[in-house]
Order: sequence, then structure tokens, then C-alpha cells
Amino acid sequence: MRMVKYAKMNAKVISMGLFDKLLGGNASANDALNTLKKAAKDVGGKLNSQNAEDAFGSILKAAKDVGAKLGAEQNAPARQNAAPAAAPAQAPAPAEDYDDVPAGDNQYNFKGSYREYFANIFREEFPSYEVRQSDANGGKVTLFAFYRDGRQVLLVELMSDRSEANKRRRDTQAAGIAYLRFYYDHPGWWNERSYVVSRVGKVLG
Repeated sequence: MRMVKYAKMNAKVISMGLFDKLLGGNASANDALNTLKKAAKDVGGKLNSQNAEDAFGSILKAAKDVGAKLGAEQNAPARQNAAPAAAPAQAPAPAEDYDDVPAGDNQYNFKGSYREYFANIFREEFPSYEVRQSDANGGKVTLFAFYRDGRQVLLVELMSDRSEANKRRRDTQAAGIAYLRFYYDHPGWWNERSYVVSRVGKVLG
């Protein structure tokens, strides 16, 4: 009897709108919500015969059906509208106020993308090296391979500071090739031209 009394109390809570709250009042869920309400209402009648196990089995099945319907409904538009993420053409603005932008050449006062900024520096400052540019990780990473006399001597990787990937660094260094990394979106890092030239110049000698 105690179990039946407890089950009746749960059925009452359900019928008072628990599922409305769980579904967030989503208009697209009206049919599913009505199904649950009807199942909850049926529980009361079934409990009179003390068949609580069957009653809550029914409502559990109804809940699972609702979950399946809502899942398909919510995922369908996402699948239809899904498109490959576009590669970032320009790095996000730095966290600091733009009044604090250094006077010298840097990534954020360059008239172009961060990729073009680095490519321009490498071309102008290291003309004796052949620099081959390529993208990786779906355009999220940009690579600059420096060659001298047909042999690769340096790999520069431009990436987000949110990435913790290190495999390319390990593989490059294991192959006896120098490696440098620049973050294009690290707060407070301007990637000033003098800084970029200094780091690359020290590696290349």
C-alpha cells in the first residue's frame, strides 16, 4: 500500500506539469508532451488496481518515444544546414584595447590576414630560403616549411592557443628539423614583426 501511495503522489506531480518544465515549453514538443500527459493520467487509473509496475512501465515507454521523436526533430535541421567550418581568415581581435596596439609592425595593424602577415615577413626577411606554405587541420593550422639547398631546415606552425596538439612538433624535431610555433589568437600577444624575425633568425642562424 505504501508503494501505491508513493506512486500516486508521483503521478500527481507528473500531471501537474513536470514534463512541461523538462521540455522547456518548446512549441515543437507539443505532441510529445501531450503523449506524456496522457500516459501520466493513465497511471492514476492503473494504480487503483495496484498495478504500479505496469503503470510506470507504460510511462517509461512513452518517455523513451518522446526522447526519440525530439532527438530526430532537433537534429534534422542541424544535419540539413551543416557545412564545413570556414577557415579563419583573420585572427580574432586581441583582448586589450586597440589604443594599446604597439607602434611597430604587428599582426593586428597589418592590412591583411594573419597568414598573409607571416608570409610577408618570411618572404621579405629571409629571401635566401624557399618557404612553402600549406594548411592543416581543416585550415585551423598554417604551416611554413623553410628549405635551403633542397633540404627542409625549419617548420613554423601557426595555430590557436586553444590547441594542445604536439604531434607535429614531436615528429618534426624527431626528423632533425627545427620547429617554431606562433599563436595567432593569444591574448596580449601582438606577434610584432621584430619578435617574429628575432625568433626565426635565431633558429636559422
